[in-house]
Amino acid sequence: MKVLFITPLPPPVHGSAMVSQYIKDSRLVQETFDCDFVNLSTSRRMDEIGKGGVKKLLRFVGAYLALLWKLLTRRYDLCYLAITCHGVGFLKDAPFVLLCKLFGRKVLIHQHNKGMSRYVDRWPYRWLLPLVYRNTTVMLLSWHLYPDIERVVRREQVVVCANGIPKVTINDERLTLNEDSHPDGNAKHYTLDTQQELSHTDCTENSGIAENTIQRELDTITQNTPCCARVGLPDGNSKPSTLNSKPEKEARLLFLSNLIPSKGVYVLLDACRMLRERGVPFACDFVGGETKEIDRAAFENAVHERALEGMVCYQGPKYGEEKERYWQKADVFVQPTYEDCFPLTIVEAMQHGKPVVSTDEGAVPDLVKDGENGFVCPRQDAHALSDALERLITDPALRRQMGEAGYARYKELYTLEAFERRFVKCLVPI
Repeated sequence: MKVLFITPLPPPVHGSAMVSQYIKDSRLVQETFDCDFVNLSTSRRMDEIGKGGVKKLLRFVGAYLALLWKLLTRRYDLCYLAITCHGVGFLKDAPFVLLCKLFGRKVLIHQHNKGMSRYVDRWPYRWLLPLVYRNTTVMLLSWHLYPDIERVVRREQVVVCANGIPKVTINDERLTLNEDSHPDGNAKHYTLDTQQELSHTDCTENSGIAENTIQRELDTITQNTPCCARVGLPDGNSKPSTLNSKPEKEARLLFLSNLIPSKGVYVLLDACRMLRERGVPFACDFVGGETKEIDRAAFENAVHERALEGMVCYQGPKYGEEKERYWQKADVFVQPTYEDCFPLTIVEAMQHGKPVVSTDEGAVPDLVKDGENGFVCPRQDAHALSDALERLITDPALRRQMGEAGYARYKELYTLEAFERRFVKCLVPI
């Protein structure tokens, strides 16, 4: 079966591009299908998304010509496209679908985003959307996302395939993560390989000893680059952080996403302000890239307005070993998104055994079972978010319990291998 994949590939790094890269690198996919790829992305950096420019126009023309050449020179059984379903992105991607249809090829559209329902009555979307989606198969990440497309796509056109992520692999002389499972079959725990090997322990009576040892090793590694050494203020001054002199029971929150308002950046900052006002001890790291909506200066100004200096810190984008250190230091993962489909960072949190606080958005209720491996809050509700965070901050046993439940759920449903098997199973009958 010959399949032509027309997909965005990184850079920049975002959910759709990363899943497309997983598909491209999959041995199972490569062995099952005869694959070709066309890179649909016209952006190479996050700050290019949503903008125009000559470079992006040239990339679009180049991708379209590459698709035309492949369709002319090879006969494909299926054209797989990961497109945007709304806005300017849809107008950019629609010609690729229509060209595949013009050549009479079967089309599968992998829907990594939502927002179609807001455009279906607008011109030219009211006639272009049905034209693009008619007689196609649509792959959704969750049935929770179907209401967004139900006016254009029939249920019988839909297949559901939840995403998955690869195992953590870290290669560093000073920090190496090993994926272990307890002999009793309990959830995975991470240990660090340093000059002195740390023994694996279970998560009951000895877990505190292991956690303290790991934390000491991490603190040694990062002592020259403290987690939040200084936070810049709008007037150009800076204030020393209090993170390194934190209370013993302080919990560390992690937000991992580019600084996009719809990811809940300001909602989380408001929740942090409420936690501060209640006297709840915490520290919160924001890890991710700046965007045109929120850059470092705007973020630090928002921190200053809420008097969160020393408690909240923007760390910038982190990858590989650097990002892994933030996962290891985190006690709770929080992402109060209100415009999302299937946040891969939540799956990462489950993989790392972290309890999750998120919102009833997109496929999140599939990932986070409220009260089991985390809490699901109403969207844009800072009060509910702060209440959920306070419960986890003040209850270490609950954090461990939910983290273990999340890891078990990840192992069952959201590994990369599980995704690959689902993906191949969906494509074969088409």
